[in-house]
Amino acid sequence: MKNKRGFTLVELMAVIIILAIIIAIAVPAYGAIKTNIAKNNYENKIELIEAAAAKYAEDTHYETIFVEDLIESGYLDPDYKNGIIKNDLTNEYINCNVVRIKQEKGMYYAEFLEDEHHGTYDKDTKKATCDKTRINEFNENLSIVMYEYENGTTNEIKYNEETKWWTRKDVLLKAKVAGGKEIESIEWYKGYTQEIISFEEGTTLEEKKTILVNTISVLQENYTVVAKLSDGKEYRATTRVYIDKIQPKFYQNDGNELDDEWLTEITYNVKAYDNETGIYGYCIKKDEIECNKKEDYKKKLDKITDNGNYEIYIMDNVGNTNNKKEEITKIDKIPPVCPSFDKLQGVNTKNNWTNKDLKITLYCNDDGVGCDKDVYEYIFKEGTHTTENISFNIKDKLNNSVECKYENINIYVDKDKPTCGLWSGESTNWTSGDRTIKVGCSDTGSGCTASSYNVKTYSSGTKKTEALSYEIKD
Repeated sequence: MKNKRGFTLVELMAVIIILAIIIAIAVPAYGAIKTNIAKNNYENKIELIEAAAAKYAEDTHYETIFVEDLIESGYLDPDYKNGIIKNDLTNEYINCNVVRIKQEKGMYYAEFLEDEHHGTYDKDTKKATCDKTRINEFNENLSIVMYEYENGTTNEIKYNEETKWWTRKDVLLKAKVAGGKEIESIEWYKGYTQEIISFEEGTTLEEKKTILVNTISVLQENYTVVAKLSDGKEYRATTRVYIDKIQPKFYQNDGNELDDEWLTEITYNVKAYDNETGIYGYCIKKDEIECNKKEDYKKKLDKITDNGNYEIYIMDNVGNTNNKKEEITKIDKIPPVCPSFDKLQGVNTKNNWTNKDLKITLYCNDDGVGCDKDVYEYIFKEGTHTTENISFNIKDKLNNSVECKYENINIYVDKDKPTCGLWSGESTNWTSGDRTIKVGCSDTGSGCTASSYNVKTYSSGTKKTEALSYEIKD
């Protein structure tokens, strides 16, 4: 019978260590290989983009384009069916990266700008939207400068995060050349269909370098200039004009928080929208005072603390405004009014003393939200009172309160017993006449019915010692 045995523990440990060493060497090597493959693929992709851009420039004479322009024009195939082309190293889309093109000795050379990405990608529509206006910044020979134009005054339009390229004024487009070159001929086109813009007969070359774009509502349109320069070459530049002259809108249910509920202040949440540039801020003024300055507008309205007629203003990001009137009537910051003394009920006006409870009643009246309760009472149940200072703390249903004070009110309530005074008439000497025993009475309130009372009368011939009691009254 053959002797069979398994691996020893030492042999198994040796195999595991060897495998661990192999894995430790192989994994980084695999990672490096994968990175190198991605890098090579990306470099090849950039070369393909630049070659396609050179061909595109040769056909169109553009100096600067987006990668997306190449895809849309059929000069470049995307990586995916959704139209996206990606950076193989970072996995970010590069559709809106800028490609700059130069012409030397009749040949076009393109340069992919790695760090110049200007646009967004909509995952729902699977469409890249590149900022056509930014492309002008990279043109070295021919570009378009945009100016706001109003009443003969111009102001260059610069990109900012708040308004982007939008303006509410007309736009003046001016062809600009660099490097000491001169424009020999020029044509302007608009829209994706490249509709030519006509000039009146007799328009000079200098006048054709500038065109005015205007609208009465909203305009988002591409404008292209094609110019032959003094170097004998033809160049093309495109920009996009954004004009918004439409007022922002209030939603129909704006102000629905203004119901019949009374409040001490109102937070007016404006519900408004602007489809073009978005809402910049809100302003509220009372009694026909207008919001004239942009500084008047805030992202959130202050609270309204008084009733009255208000104007609610909204402004979009380029300065178009809209307003509506709002009457505020349900604010109550005023406490109830203290009634005059003669309106109090239960006051002892005849100054007649009583040993019963005396109730002073105040009936509350409030012209706004109404009193927290209609009746307030002040009751004298104990002790002796002639005149008193009394007060009621009354409030409305919004806790606006006031203390109503009344001084020297006639009360005349006596609930204290009279005090027995000195006894008189008793004696240790005999007398032939009758002897009457009396007790005195004292009361600080309504007073005793008599200053003293006959307790008991003794006839002559009687000698007696006894305890006596007598009920006295006030």
